[in-house]
Amino acid sequence: MAPHLTEEELDELLSARRPREKPDRTPEQANARVKYCKVWHRKPPSFWLKKVDLVIDNKRFEIPTTERARRYLKKQRVRFQLRTPGEGSLPHMTKPGRKKNKMNTGALAHVCAGIRGNRIVLWEYLPKRWCGEEAAKLYRNAISKTLAKCAGQKRKYLVFEDNDPVGYKSGKGIAAKADVGIDAVPMPEYSPDLNPLDFSLWDAIEDRMFANHPAIAETVAAYKKRLRLTALRLPAAVVEKVMRKIPDRIE
Repeated sequence: MAPHLTEEELDELLSARRPREKPDRTPEQANARVKYCKVWHRKPPSFWLKKVDLVIDNKRFEIPTTERARRYLKKQRVRFQLRTPGEGSLPHMTKPGRKKNKMNTGALAHVCAGIRGNRIVLWEYLPKRWCGEEAAKLYRNAISKTLAKCAGQKRKYLVFEDNDPVGYKSGKGIAAKADVGIDAVPMPEYSPDLNPLDFSLWDAIEDRMFANHPAIAETVAAYKKRLRLTALRLPAAVVEKVMRKIPDRIE
């Protein structure tokens, strides 16, 4: 039986709260998500760890080139605070809004990362202009070399990738995949909860970057070097734990 609740406890349970933010999918996108999950939901963790050749995703990282920019990005990562209601407006208990207080942190890094098994094995910096031609170059060079090195020579490679119409699903991108033997499975649109990089590993990398930053602000080149090493050195236990969560998330 449910415990008896006082009027005050009921009022607390029924009080107004901010709605949880979720992707606003169209009916077609929601149906595509269901179809994807029906196909892959029976695959065990061992499939994602041993049978999938690569899981890839793209991300844009903001690079703080000043100490002020570094403090701004660190504040943006605050998810909750232990405070009283009256402390909510104190300077050290607030964080700048991204829309009104948007800061130019100095530079950006566009990255394509790839997971194989329990490791991040691909970390390629992309040009600012992302398009089908650049996606084709990525497949034929960095991705193809990573697959050959990590999976050996195969007639077909199984790759799960972001549902990106500009690059990965472009005509040039599709042609390049056919040339290098990639059997690509696009993940559903607006489904970051199904991609291990999106739902966990990007945050794990950024957490380590902030925890181990040098005493002074870095140059763009130094930051990108440290970012790459941080990603490639992410512990196997951390990556494997995330990969094992994929079946439950699909289910």
